Amino acid sequence: MDFFTDPDGIEPDATLVIQQLPKRTRGGLRCQPFELTEAWGIYYKEDWDWVKIWWVLAIGFFPPSLLFGMLWGILKKDIQRAFGVASWWMTGATILVGIVGTCAWTL
Repeated sequence: MDFFTDPDGIEPDATLVIQQLPKRTRGGLRCQPFELTEAWGIYYKEDWDWVKIWWVLAIGFFPPSLLFGMLWGILKKDIQRAFGVASWWMTGATILVGIVGTCAWTL
């Protein structure tokens, strides 16, 4: 993981990373055109981590808007306006997720 996060730390003639990769154990790797071949290696898929995005939005938007609504309702004695403003926060979170989701597919 250290070499992954800091690739400049790898010496040009180092073979440590290549030695640690799994290798094919049954003969050479030969592939005919349009034929699936079993091999070993690393598959890396870069994608958005939607679970973390939802948790950040859930923790970053819901509790503050709920707290704001409760405090405004208690201090100003107006619960309808308090949660009207708090609902705008949650709507903003929904719009933010929509923007992130649509921009992620177009990149």
